[in-house]
Amino acid sequence: MSEDILKNHEWKEVLWKPLAQEKASLLGTEQKVIRVAAYARTSKKISVQLQSLEIQIDYFTRFVQKKPHFKLVSIYYDEGVSGTKMDNRLGMTRLLRHCREGKIDYIVTKSISRFSRNVKELMEVVKELQKLNVGLYFQKENLDTSKEYNEFLLATYAALAQNEVETLGKNVSWGYEQRTLRGVPKFERILGYHVHHYQKKPHITVDEEEAMYVKKVYQLYLEGKNYNEIAQYLMLQKVISSRGSAVWDGTTVKKILTNVTYTGNRLATFKSNDLLNKGKATERQSYYIENNHQAIIDLATFEEVQKRIQATEYKKNMKKAEFRSLSSRILCGLCGCNYQFLTDYATPCWRCRKSKLGMEICSLLTGSMNQNLKKPLRSDLIIRHKAKTEQSLIGSCKSAKKEK
Repeated sequence: MSEDILKNHEWKEVLWKPLAQEKASLLGTEQKVIRVAAYARTSKKISVQLQSLEIQIDYFTRFVQKKPHFKLVSIYYDEGVSGTKMDNRLGMTRLLRHCREGKIDYIVTKSISRFSRNVKELMEVVKELQKLNVGLYFQKENLDTSKEYNEFLLATYAALAQNEVETLGKNVSWGYEQRTLRGVPKFERILGYHVHHYQKKPHITVDEEEAMYVKKVYQLYLEGKNYNEIAQYLMLQKVISSRGSAVWDGTTVKKILTNVTYTGNRLATFKSNDLLNKGKATERQSYYIENNHQAIIDLATFEEVQKRIQATEYKKNMKKAEFRSLSSRILCGLCGCNYQFLTDYATPCWRCRKSKLGMEICSLLTGSMNQNLKKPLRSDLIIRHKAKTEQSLIGSCKSAKKEK
């Protein structure tokens, strides 16, 4: 108890020394160069929040530049993305990957709510960063994990941030549900329909040109075409989706074929999100409203399509897709679309998502792409992970997978 002080015949224990802790923090040290990264996020892509994102980026750039012992690695950001889940944030994913690769010593961010609104995920990331010797500084709360900090206080702040977004979500969902009970369900823009709001009520009108393609989708499917063949047709016709994309795939086509909204009826389903369970939603209540708007597809055709879908669905259990280090990192040089790893061939390979829809959509040859990538990627991975041979690299990857 050398730190204790004997005063008035009583031991006074020193519980906290702020000056010593400030020196222990990476913010206070000047003895070595600290590789610093900043993280910023906005939840909506609106002008006000995009301006906020620019302000955050500008502030942290100046913040790092003012400290001579700080070296700015990069500013990582996500725009228009919720803070409730980390796996759907590309900026956050890239930041954590660079931390694991040993490129970053210290992270600065505006607040806990900007970094994460999920208590479980936040605490897991903080613990992982501590094992990697990476400090994390939340400016608004003045919490710095590179020194001794109050873990309970961090969890409390995180719980408040999570509760805020959960309460907001419940209030919005409750409002939509009450409007549905009054016969005014929420209606989002889909191919074939336009939504106009008048006196706080949605007025739904049919877009005749888009409706023609919706009918064609149903017709082609009943003629025996599969999802990808229909997607190829839509891209050749240069049809733009309701989200403004010219890229179509089988999943999007299936959503059109299974959407009961095209029959003029509306199925409104309300779910409860559990952020502590990685954002998984549980169905709470569903409402089916008949003759809600003008139909594009008659009910008999819709039901016939549903029967064919059920009859042609794969009955075997689909294998869980394996995460690969190059996922979302390879872009096609011709069309700019992401590559996907295919195991349905004798030799598994990477291929442009569009190329499987036909040479007219993307003419890049799969074989040449894999031959060009294989050797340089292997060499780069061996150098990056400091492995002596390819076999030792594979062994390291297998060990890391087991640890997860």
